[in-house]
Amino acid sequence: MLPAISLKHRFLALISCAPFFISCSNAENEKAKNIDSEPKATVVRTLTAGTYYSGLSSPGNNVHYDVYLPKGFKRDKQQATLIFLDPHADASVPLKKYEALADKYNFMLIGSNDVKNGISLEDGSTLVDALVQEVKSSFYVDPLAISIAGFSGGAKAALAAAYQLPGFSTVIYCGAAFPPDFRLVSIPSMGISGTSDMNLTEVLYYYSSLDSIKSRHSLIVTKSKHEWPDESAFEQAFAWCMTSRCISGGYCDKVALQNLLDHSFQIAQKEQDPVFKNLFLQHQYLTYNGLLDITNIERVITQNQNTIIFKERYQSFLNELSRETSMRQMYQEAFASKDLLWWLEQVRSLNARSADPVNVRLLNFLSLASYSYSRQSLKEVNLVEADKFLSLYKAADPKNSEWAFLRACYDAEAGKNSEIIRDLQTSVKLGMNDPEKIRKEPLLAGVLNTPDVQALLRSLDKK
Repeated sequence: MLPAISLKHRFLALISCAPFFISCSNAENEKAKNIDSEPKATVVRTLTAGTYYSGLSSPGNNVHYDVYLPKGFKRDKQQATLIFLDPHADASVPLKKYEALADKYNFMLIGSNDVKNGISLEDGSTLVDALVQEVKSSFYVDPLAISIAGFSGGAKAALAAAYQLPGFSTVIYCGAAFPPDFRLVSIPSMGISGTSDMNLTEVLYYYSSLDSIKSRHSLIVTKSKHEWPDESAFEQAFAWCMTSRCISGGYCDKVALQNLLDHSFQIAQKEQDPVFKNLFLQHQYLTYNGLLDITNIERVITQNQNTIIFKERYQSFLNELSRETSMRQMYQEAFASKDLLWWLEQVRSLNARSADPVNVRLLNFLSLASYSYSRQSLKEVNLVEADKFLSLYKAADPKNSEWAFLRACYDAEAGKNSEIIRDLQTSVKLGMNDPEKIRKEPLLAGVLNTPDVQALLRSLDKK
């Protein structure tokens, strides 16, 4: 057992949260009984199993969503349901990504096309509530297995909905979270973040603050950047949802869970970083404790924590988090005061040591921040600031198509018409392939009918 450490680092006290896993189960069962007493939904849609349906809407057209029905879907059988919130309200991204997992574990996937970055948390929760009511009235859902998941801004919207609305069995937050001690969710929760994700520390600190309310919560850290988790990582989220359903007294497929545990244990054994290995093993402990034999998990956790390599890596990771927090605070204060040359030197210095995961996360932080400041400066028609932040954006994240797209918007505002098409073409070369993005951008409205832009739009329409 590790010695006691401060709250913001307690996520690494790798077994300290184990006792509350069982102690909270009675309360969860009581909550589950209350949910199960609700009237059962009536299926009003005739849909086919193993099919993706896009562009669905409620009768009043106030809810817009996509659905994937797993191959094992039966209209007369209660269905485990996972609701997804994408930061750009693009339901197809997570639903298509996790179709195979939905088939494997028989989950119905629902994706909102309404909740997105830019709307308030309260409005987001109102939209989620309307979506849940639409789903309940249209499908025969299992009230013990309605989970919600989100990525980035969608993760915060998912946490807000889980905090405010009743009826969710679990919440999965990926790549973002709230500040510590803010809107702590009491239902079972699982965080997922990557070693190159600029929001890793945010997710870690929120996760550790959940210790204070003794809720069932877990976390895994993957070797990824700021994006929806890959299929292998998100399979752990499906397992989390399935075991929460078991603990609440619902359907429990222990054969599937045992296979998942065996596979996950093999993955953990291959992890080279001892800190992330223990985090992953702790996740297995919290996921399956009380349902399956986890003797091997406990044994390997103890062995790993007692090694000198783990203790040294543990301390170095704490130092990394401290350094990253300090650098981010410095950058946050510098956005309003430092000139472009200073920022370009910072980017050069970070790139020179890009093997350091902290520097990778800091570069991604600068990318996101410069995007936000660029957008805001363009909205305020502050072209001097917009030019500075767009240059920083390009330097920090040169392969991101968005800096070139926003540069074209800047060109339009600055009257640099000859440069607009060049920057739009650069954005396309970097991966922007949505003609509607150009058509719907207010700052480009004045150049939509020019020959060059029309030609570019026609080429995108053909893709």
